Amino acid sequence: MSIKNILPLFLFALVLEAHPKAFTFPMDTSGNQEIEIEADAYYSAVDYIFSITQAPIPQLDPSQESGVYSYLFTNMLLPRYALIELSVNPLPLAGTMLKEKAPNRYEKANIGSSGLNMVTALTTGFPEPWAMSYFIGNVVDLVAADSAHKVTGKGYGGALLSLGNYHILDNHLIPDYWAEGELKLKGSAIQPDRRMSWSFRIGGKIHTHPDIFNILYFSVKRDRVDLKEPLSWNLLNLVVRNSEIEARADIRIPRSFEVWNYFTRFFLLAGKKWPSASGNWAFSLSAGTQLQLENGYRGQLAARIPGQQWSFILRPNIVF
Repeated sequence: MSIKNILPLFLFALVLEAHPKAFTFPMDTSGNQEIEIEADAYYSAVDYIFSITQAPIPQLDPSQESGVYSYLFTNMLLPRYALIELSVNPLPLAGTMLKEKAPNRYEKANIGSSGLNMVTALTTGFPEPWAMSYFIGNVVDLVAADSAHKVTGKGYGGALLSLGNYHILDNHLIPDYWAEGELKLKGSAIQPDRRMSWSFRIGGKIHTHPDIFNILYFSVKRDRVDLKEPLSWNLLNLVVRNSEIEARADIRIPRSFEVWNYFTRFFLLAGKKWPSASGNWAFSLSAGTQLQLENGYRGQLAARIPGQQWSFILRPNIVF
């Protein structure tokens, strides 16, 4: 493996990951319409948020993490806001382009005879390259108590419908019109000394490609950086602060009660952050694995997966 084969992809990830991720632009003085731009190496989006009531967007303190979750969950079925989103997954898309346009360079990123590939490790974890989404539910502005009412992020809780026309399998783009519906809590906040994001989802996805099975899934993700918190071995620091966890399980929509035989994909990622002595930046390293089973596919697509396929995941990051 030559580092020059993956260096452009690695630098692309750092450039997007190392800068602020969310920008909000109010469209009126009442706070009933906003445009939000989110930039991230793995998920970037442009959102148009608008009220379906006369109430302005509520404000919550992001440092009260459990309180934000509780508010969004308890008000999920009382929708007051809607959202239209265009999203793209830049690094996973770049991985598919590299494999298609420069297969020799892609193969040079193999790690010996282990079957692992560094490009795959950097890009695995997203089953589609882009999407258009429609959300209805509740939206809150995250405003720190000491920030003079400056919005530092957004929180969402409600129902989401997403549509797309491609599927990603082993860094190949597969033409496939799909629709996905889910209930979710999602949010992110960027403060001078803290970066935090979360996502809790349960939903289902249907495909028009005849060789891709429809699925049900659940997913949890939480990522937090505390730049002013020195690294220590106490439980709070190890688990709650300066840590990342993401897990997802997909299950083929069953036709019997043998549920275990219908699992199609497992995804697990865990990471840790190391704040600098200055408290101005932190180094982050997340690692994990994805198990893709042939249960999720049939025909020619299933033939690409010999029973099961393990993928190693590696996501380095620098947070400012």
